Amino acid sequence: MDMLLVEGLKKRRIFRTTKHGNSQVVAKGFEPNVITYTILINGFCKQGRLEEVAEIMNSMSAKGLSLTTVGYNCLICALSKDGKIEEALQLFREMSSKGCKPDIYTFNSLINGLCNDKMDQALSFYHDMFLEGVIANTVTYNTLINAFLMRDSVHQAFKLVDEMLFRGCPLDNITYNGLIKVLCKTGAIEKGLGLFEEMLGKGIFPTIITCNILISALCKIEKVNDALKFLGSPLKQDESFSRSTEQLGSPHISTTSRSSESIRRLSDN
Repeated sequence: MDMLLVEGLKKRRIFRTTKHGNSQVVAKGFEPNVITYTILINGFCKQGRLEEVAEIMNSMSAKGLSLTTVGYNCLICALSKDGKIEEALQLFREMSSKGCKPDIYTFNSLINGLCNDKMDQALSFYHDMFLEGVIANTVTYNTLINAFLMRDSVHQAFKLVDEMLFRGCPLDNITYNGLIKVLCKTGAIEKGLGLFEEMLGKGIFPTIITCNILISALCKIEKVNDALKFLGSPLKQDESFSRSTEQLGSPHISTTSRSSESIRRLSDN
């Protein structure tokens, strides 16, 4: 019941910080524990109130309480998003020294922050996570793939997709959007349409972003009528989209093991 109260207060942003730095929930007779503080830390981090988080941590320390992996993750995520990657890395080292094992959320937050201007270090963390027994997920790969695509390192991006498939990690519409966009950007629109059909065959629904990418690419090469065919197909109807791509001359791509081969062929080009 107490945890439900704290969650409710957190969602309504009903926090109070005393001038002595002790963050309190407005509730009488309530003795906060590690979970309580972690919920509050998460709430303050989401609001970007990092200075007040420091006060909460001081209060925890005064009570002999320590952060858990979840608490560290909240802070590392907030610092990484705020561009304070060095502080996030310092917390990562601190949590490791205190016996808090990093998990997929820890690594994903750090990799995301490092991808801004420390790509080599981001890749290093990607390799290190496997040594820690943490398996990369779709979010991990999407972060790295999109970072490479932003840098026009297309070959590196497709190599990661190949590795993603090898490890049995599923691609999602974010993965496909990035790949389709770069193919269209480099003039390989037919290949982009092929990946579009592949995602449909896998049951991955395209987003409006997917369609906008293809419509824009087709319009640039003056295939406006072909682009219009996408407007006549509801996003939720896979068969309609498949028919549209067939009309555009897109080669059929099998949704079984051949789909991974299509990615692999693209990475080799």
